This record gives sequence, structure tokens and C-alpha cells, in this order.
Amino acid sequence: MHPHGRLEAAARACLGDVDAMALRYRAEVRTLPGYLPGTISDDELHRSARAVLELMLRQLAGEDVAAALAERSAAIGRHRARLGLPLDSLLRAVRMDFRFLWESLTSAVAPEQAHEFTGDVVTLWDTVESHSNHVQAAYTEELMSLRRETELERGYLVRQLLVTGIDDQRQREATARTLGVASTEELVLVVARPDHSRAFRNGIEALQAGLPVHSSDGYELAIVHPPQLGRGGWQRMLRLPAGISPRAGDLGQLPGLWPVARKLAQLARPEHAALMEEHWPELMSEDLGPAIAALGADRLDPVLELPTHARTTLLRTAREYLSTGSISATAETLFCHRNTILKRLHRYQTLTGLDITVPEQAALAHVLMSTPDVREEGRG
Repeated sequence: MHPHGRLEAAARACLGDVDAMALRYRAEVRTLPGYLPGTISDDELHRSARAVLELMLRQLAGEDVAAALAERSAAIGRHRARLGLPLDSLLRAVRMDFRFLWESLTSAVAPEQAHEFTGDVVTLWDTVESHSNHVQAAYTEELMSLRRETELERGYLVRQLLVTGIDDQRQREATARTLGVASTEELVLVVARPDHSRAFRNGIEALQAGLPVHSSDGYELAIVHPPQLGRGGWQRMLRLPAGISPRAGDLGQLPGLWPVARKLAQLARPEHAALMEEHWPELMSEDLGPAIAALGADRLDPVLELPTHARTTLLRTAREYLSTGSISATAETLFCHRNTILKRLHRYQTLTGLDITVPEQAALAHVLMSTPDVREEGRG
């Protein structure tokens, strides 16, 4: 008999043994990781195994069932992905088909003819491998689709949480579970500077493996529970190109911090996160807008009209003093005598009407000197 004819005849003879073969296959598959009865039923395992084994035998018998087998293979891949079965276990189960088919085929011929089947190993392996490839491709595609759906769901929930707020406690708890946080724990928003997305994502992954990065209103962000990071993790987070909100006592407080976190993100620098305690003057000057601009023009224009060197020297002296509150420290930083610092502060007061040795007036000077047209004057 021609080798192909021998294989086709053996395959047709094995069709009557498909049910028993599927039962043996199901029993062995149960030993693989992930194939628990609670995950996939005996009925589903038997039904899918029987269908695939029958289609492969019919293909080996010369029938034109390649399209039907590919369709069944893809359906199995998609279904197993939705069940959450590990891909490694799935592929091990799929490739077990080869052994069950080979044993069945060789038992369908006389023992003295079994050795003649050696040349048919490649044909059988190609059939099983084609099935395996279709299963894996569909599994991967379905997994990507599920991840996209999860990301879309998370994106919707994040926007609902941060923009509109969630008043219902049960819905808030469900949202917290989906986002992987607790609704009543201390949280901060970490928002990426828009032009540093890749560095932000890499930094978040290094900070805490598996911590999801969300998107909302054109910004990427993470919701972080600071105690989980420890002191070392918090210090690493401070090196992200991101704005970090003040700490919220629970999930319900995050909507009020979202606008602040976005503004801080714009002020962040590479390797240096922006915090509220460092940048509150900029935030205040931005929020008060025209009023601060008008007051700034009234108070700071006399300084800004000075020649470049005099203007830069005076503003830098004021900034250094505001950052330390110490005449001596300012003099040391600027490499000059403390009396020189006193004279400059007096001149600043004369020109602006602000005595920055008085806390309330110092706070106002901070805000006025944080407006966009003054912010970089006198730095460095």
C-alpha cells in the first residue's frame, strides 16, 4: 500500500475511537497547571478534544477540513484566553494531541507494519503544529483584546473618579478594586509631565512592578499608596518627571487633587518631581491669574525696569533669602557680606513696598515672583 494510503486508512479506522481517545486526553490534561474543574468543565474539555481529534483524523484521512480545523483551533485559543489559562499549559495540552493520535494510528495497523509508519511522523506533526499555531495566535489576539477592554474600563473609571467624582460608597469600593487600591487608604496622584511619558512609565514600573499607569484628559498617571513604597521607594518617586499631589485620606478626596496634580506635572523636571510644598506660589499665581498679574505689575515693575545686572542681582538675593529666611545663609550662598544682603533687601523693600523679612509679605513676594514673566528672573 502507498504510504499516504496507509496513513489515510489508519486515520479512518481510528475515527471510531475518538470518544475514548478524548476521555483519556481529558484525564491527562487535568494534571497540567491551570486545568482545574472550577476553571474549565469536564464537558468542555471532552467536547473540544473530541472535535479537534476528529478533525485531525479526517484531515489525515484525506478530507478537506483544514478550514474547519483552523476555525476550531482559533475558537479554543480565544476561549482559553478568556478563562485565564496559562499559555504554557495550553500549548502543552495542544501538543499532547500528537502522542494520542500517534498511539491510536499505530495501534490501527498490524504490529509488523507499525514500523512502516515512521515516514508519516512528519505529516502528523505538521497537522498538530498547524493546530497549535492557530490556537496560540487566537489566544494572543484575544488576550490583547481583553487587555484593551480592561484598559478602556479602567480609563473610564479613572476619569469618572477624578473628573465627576463617585459619591456612592459601593460604587467607589468597586472602582477601587478594579484600580487595585483600597477605597479608604492613603493615596497620592502621580501625574507624568506630558513630554516625558516613556521615562515616567519606566520609572513607575521600577518603582512597583505591576503598578498600572492610567490615562485621563491627555495625562498619564498612577494612583500610589505611599506606605507600600517605603522610604527608599518614596525617594525614587521624587526623581520621576511628574507632579505628585498632596496625600489624600481616601479615594473620595482624589477629585479635588486632580487639577493640582496636573498643574504640578507641568512644573516637573527630568529627575525632579514637582510637589505642592515647593511650587505653591506658582499654583497660586496661576489660579489668581489677572489679579496677581496686576498686583505684580504694580509691585515688581520698578525692579523689572532696572538694568539687567542690577535686576538679576536684586531678584536672586530676594529668592535666596525667601528660600532660607537667613541673612547669613544668603550671604554665604551669594559670596558677599551680610551687610550687602541687608542693603539689597532694603532696596527691594523700597522698590516693591514688600519687607520680605515679615512672613506675610514674604508669602506675597513668593507668589508675585512666581508669575511666568518673572519666574526665571534672577535664578542660577
